[in-house]
Amino acid sequence: MSKPNLLNDLAFKFVFGQDTKEANQALKGILEVFLNQKIHKVQVKNPELITTSEEMKNARLNLLVEFDDDTQVNLEMQAASTTDSIPFRAQYYLARVHAEQDMRGKLFKHIKPTVVLFFCNFTINPRSSFENHFQYRLEDGYPLCSEKDPCRIIFIEMPKVNFNKPLNEMNTKERLIYYFTHCQDKDAICG
Repeated sequence: MSKPNLLNDLAFKFVFGQDTKEANQALKGILEVFLNQKIHKVQVKNPELITTSEEMKNARLNLLVEFDDDTQVNLEMQAASTTDSIPFRAQYYLARVHAEQDMRGKLFKHIKPTVVLFFCNFTINPRSSFENHFQYRLEDGYPLCSEKDPCRIIFIEMPKVNFNKPLNEMNTKERLIYYFTHCQDKDAICG
């Protein structure tokens, strides 16, 4: 039996979006590593963003996840470059998921964080590292919100990881990216 190609978004959704203990633990582990936070519980939600008018673009996310603290994360696996701008798509997904929170009767300071995490198997910005975080900030770097920014976009540019480095010298993020990109290769060392 061949291993799934996790660079394929359908395989990525199938492996990490299943309602099983193993899939849930693997998904939680990925999120803890790339978001740098402890997560107690994750729940995969319906990835279809409902349109409320004919003018809205329909969107189907790869994986929409909610944590026990109501943080929402959209995980996207993008294997190939596309003519459609990935940075603009990430902004659209972030705005749509963030705006779907039920804020009736609540103060806006209680809005829950939303993160879009894109794993890209191509380069977006050749001058940056493999991991790039974007938040709302002034030009001088001062954050818009004095507390933790409720909106973040993270791009993981997988080709920028040095796969010639021995696995035992890679950090956890690099090893996970190695696994995503090589798990279907029968000669790869994937554990």
